[in-house]
Amino acid sequence: APTAGITYGANGIWPWLREGEVILNHGGKGESASRWNKAIYLPGSVQTGYLANFMRSIDWWNLVPAPQLLAMQPGDQQPGNFITVSQTTDRNLIVAYLPKTGMITLYNIENLSYEASWFNPVSNTTVKGVANTVDGLLKITSPAGGDMLLVLRRKP
Repeated sequence: APTAGITYGANGIWPWLREGEVILNHGGKGESASRWNKAIYLPGSVQTGYLANFMRSIDWWNLVPAPQLLAMQPGDQQPGNFITVSQTTDRNLIVAYLPKTGMITLYNIENLSYEASWFNPVSNTTVKGVANTVDGLLKITSPAGGDMLLVLRRKP
């Protein structure tokens, strides 16, 4: 789970295949690849666009990796559950990626108040969340299954 960026590629997009063309050096497996003008409408292509729009809605250039905020990393036992957390240095914005449904527990020893929202990059929807700190721990449960982005904005 990279903290610096992601990439997406579908057969047909990265080589910009046109009708009648095949991917070279793929042992004959390139014939079944979608053409670029169809591949750009594949679910992953569309969802990458949703994610790009989400990133434009936040000050992403001020985010730095913040794994120290996680009270528990479920990815230590199961790599597919790896949670990635980033924050601005002033802690006005925290963004966490959860690949699976579940709870995220963050250290909040300063008891800062946050407004929480969840962005679903599959459906391009955002829902409000509840962020309450108890004993220096902020516990928030993902409202949906699969890929979700938690966005915490510090209250004034």
